[in-house]
Amino acid sequence: MVGVNTLKTLFDEKKIRVLQVFIQKPQDEFTLKEVVKKSKVPLATGHRIMKFLLDNEIVEMHKVKHLTIYQLAQNETAQYLSKLLYEKPAPIAKFVDLIHSVQGIKQAIMHGKETDSRANIVITADDVNKDEINAAVAQIREELNFTINHLILQPEQFEMLESMGQFSGSKTVLFSRE
Repeated sequence: MVGVNTLKTLFDEKKIRVLQVFIQKPQDEFTLKEVVKKSKVPLATGHRIMKFLLDNEIVEMHKVKHLTIYQLAQNETAQYLSKLLYEKPAPIAKFVDLIHSVQGIKQAIMHGKETDSRANIVITADDVNKDEINAAVAQIREELNFTINHLILQPEQFEMLESMGQFSGSKTVLFSRE
């Protein structure tokens, strides 16, 4: 997204990453450790940024016994920042992250063009746990309301079908492993 990338070059990228943790899930509550892990900032930096966000009433702090939790504030400033910094998660990138560690996958290839709501992906694999791939597809559908139509083939099957013209048109290799 051009707007968010421009802001990251103009302003403190670490503050923006911390803010995006809250903006991506505005109803959720996070501990400081969760915020720094998700935003990939050092603990001391995360603590400094949280103090800044609290002082500016962008996040709220709640104490539950010995636990301190933070949540995006429900005010005009927080809403404005949410609109400005919200980045829609990329379903294909998240799907690739989810299946990348599945043993046996040789390639993941997008067939045709991705639309706003779906994509067709061919996975070439030898002896793969299909349940792991199906779980990733279900997670993307549930979390991002995005449909991945997938087909799992052995590499030789894919090559044969491709030579017969079954996979003509645009293909994008999402990842490949030898």
